[in-house]
Amino acid sequence: GFLAALDRGLERIASWGAETLVLALGLDAFIGDPFAGLAVTTPGFHRIGKAVRALGLPTVIVQEGGYLCPELGDNLEAVLTGFA
Repeated sequence: GFLAALDRGLERIASWGAETLVLALGLDAFIGDPFAGLAVTTPGFHRIGKAVRALGLPTVIVQEGGYLCPELGDNLEAVLTGFA
């Protein structure tokens, strides 16, 4: 559900004609985060990075949330690798 909503959101951003993007990256969406419930996997975070990059917009990524699980670094790396 999260990734489907992301796709819809990115379509709206593209159609709106944004010139830049600020991504508030909530890594607490991770399936293993104790406060989450959104069930995004580490490969899902990679897909998020790729999808955001595909917009082709200058982007600032601001990390929010996702501090209580050991996979935080893996998930951040997955997003950044996908974005790169």
